[in-house]
Amino acid sequence: RIWVIFELHLNESWHPLVQPPHEGASRRGLFATRSPHRPNRIGLTCVRLLGIDGLNLSVAGHDLLDATPVLDIKPYLPYADAFDDAAIGWLEDVPVRHYSLSFDDDAATRARWIFEHGALDCDNFARVQLMQDPTDAERKRISAKPTPGDFVIAYRTWRLDYVVMDEARSVRVTGIRSGYSTEDLVAGSADRHDDKELHRAFVQQFSAP
Repeated sequence: RIWVIFELHLNESWHPLVQPPHEGASRRGLFATRSPHRPNRIGLTCVRLLGIDGLNLSVAGHDLLDATPVLDIKPYLPYADAFDDAAIGWLEDVPVRHYSLSFDDDAATRARWIFEHGALDCDNFARVQLMQDPTDAERKRISAKPTPGDFVIAYRTWRLDYVVMDEARSVRVTGIRSGYSTEDLVAGSADRHDDKELHRAFVQQFSAP
């Protein structure tokens, strides 16, 4: 693993009090949280180092935007960076519902395809967003489906379908699909996020025979 220090370059404002993304949590001082909206716009993330090719690093387990300015890279040292006896302050008093997470085979294949084609790490996103409070639509881009227990969460321009089994405290990701409609992906349509070519390739790869 390595530490990546970067600039939250698209954030233009901040507030001294923020609402943490935990059900039942009250507003807290900015510096007692990990809100990305900060006065200095400096971000820190610990990622998995997959490989090194000259001056290029392949990493996983991050949520950085394309073209995010990287300020520095440092090695992660377990003996120096991990503290088993560390307390988590006010979070110890916040009830958090923890769930196990699994992917159906097809969903795992789609997540791997998206990652390998230079897009996003859907596996890591699902673990961060769905292993705690997976139905918290107030603080996450989650929508409930007509069938009880079925939900969809938005990850930028992608959509992850999943099932929540409350009694078993488990979440199963059943599908990953493009967030664009067929009309959105027509050649020549506006491409605000500069990713429609990837979505077209994804749809072609996984379209039903």
